[in-house]
Parts: sequence; C-alpha cells; structure tokens
Amino acid sequence: MTIGGKRLTWEFGRERDLAIQQRVIAEGKAIMHAKLGPALAGNLFTPPRHRFDGNTVRALHAEGFSVLSAAAYTDPLRRAVYRLGRSMRMGTIGNRGIAYHPELRPEAPLRELSIAVAVDDGAPVQRDVADVLARIDHARKHTALVGLMFHHQAWDRPGGNHFLEDLAKGLQGLPDCEFVLLSTATQPSA
Repeated sequence: MTIGGKRLTWEFGRERDLAIQQRVIAEGKAIMHAKLGPALAGNLFTPPRHRFDGNTVRALHAEGFSVLSAAAYTDPLRRAVYRLGRSMRMGTIGNRGIAYHPELRPEAPLRELSIAVAVDDGAPVQRDVADVLARIDHARKHTALVGLMFHHQAWDRPGGNHFLEDLAKGLQGLPDCEFVLLSTATQPSA
C-alpha cells in the first residue's frame, strides 16, 4: 500500500485479509511451540509495531489467543480518539488500534492488556530513570494497570544492566503499586 508516496507494509492490518492473517498467526504459533514447548504460555499476542485490524483480532481468537497487547497511549489527543472510537464500538482506525485496555475488544472476546509506557525507543538509547518514572506517574492517572515495554536490544550493551537496576529501585519507591508478571495479569481472574 502506498500512502503519500510512501510504501507501507505491516504484518497484520488492512493489507491482509482474515484468511492470510489467520494462516500467518497459526504458522507463527506453531514455530513458537516447536522452539519453546511448555515454556510458551501461548495466550498473549503482541502485533509487530502494534499495528492490527479487526481481522487480526478475529484471527487471534480463532487461533486460541485470549489477550491482545498493543499500545494504549495516554496523551490527551489519543485519549479523546479512544473515547470516540469506543463510543462507536470501533476497533481500529486504519492499522492503528483504538485502545480498550484492560477490557474486551469489540471484534472478538480478547482482553486487551496494552503498554502505556515505552521504557526505551527500541534502539540502544537509555532514557533517564526519572523520565520513565514520570511517564509511569502520568499513565497511572488514566489507568489502574500500567504496562511497561522493554525492547531487549536496548539493554544488550555495556551499562544497560545498571539502568535496569536503577529503574527497579525507582519502581520500588512508587506508592500504592503492586507488580505482577504478565502471565498473572492475563489470567481470567485478574
């Protein structure tokens, strides 16, 4: 697809129909099970670059997934777009999802547990711990369940472990917080 002279391709989204998305998801799940075996919980899916459409959600449900994790931004403009989209029971606008975090998606009964704070930008760029904590504080004003996104390649460098240690200490100091593993948060009783 070309938009504004720029070629855009996504693994999941409006460029691919339901059958193709379901086939790709099933193939990926089979590969993950073959490589990880019982270590793979297999009920949560994060679409690459957080791009998806209603067919993605329906395909995930058909393949046995119960949780979608994408992005739930907390800036005022996106919160307004999410409110409008949810009021109209929209799932996406183009390949950009309307956040239903932490509720069920309208396209299929998948719970959405999305990230609100990107701890890094996916590149080996270290953010300031105080900045990350401020972003968490801001997100907590809009949702009781704040997901954090870590890109592994950002920490696979000298000094990356020190940032993570400092961040862990900062997280310990946050008031009125409970930390849970994603596998715990994705359980139906959560």
